[in-house]
Amino acid sequence: MADHPLDTLRHLAAEAAEHAPGRWFWSGVSTGSGTIHLAHIGTPDQGVMQWTVMGFQRKGLHGAQPAFNDWDRHRTRPAAEMLIHEVPYRNDIVGIDHPVARWLAAADPTTVRDLIDDLNEALGLLDRFVQVGYVPALIPHDSLVEAGAALVAKHRPKEPADA
Repeated sequence: MADHPLDTLRHLAAEAAEHAPGRWFWSGVSTGSGTIHLAHIGTPDQGVMQWTVMGFQRKGLHGAQPAFNDWDRHRTRPAAEMLIHEVPYRNDIVGIDHPVARWLAAADPTTVRDLIDDLNEALGLLDRFVQVGYVPALIPHDSLVEAGAALVAKHRPKEPADA
């Protein structure tokens, strides 16, 4: 039986965070005309400098390939060095053997939307339990109702402002 997508994402997120801790953001330098000289996904300052999570390296005259930080070797490695091929006798690529690349591929929009839908369904059930004051007999704490109400309030979609 395959792992639930949430279990897979938890594992991949932990692996990616081990190699690239902190929040990620786009960073770089461009000219006033919009030409990009450097663009990468990085982490905030880690005490000494910002860490590159994923960047790009020139490939040919007009192209680039993704490159991922290799903290063990203290350098950025091009994706070409970490390719996973579907079969050894063809050049079809099915992945990149790097924790951040695996995380980016696994956190696709469909999986994330499905998890958000699951979360909204669970929050809806929790909201109904909170509204009727239901507290499971095994956890006889009023704080569960308060915690549930706080969780529902935190994740409930925001209502549009009255016009």
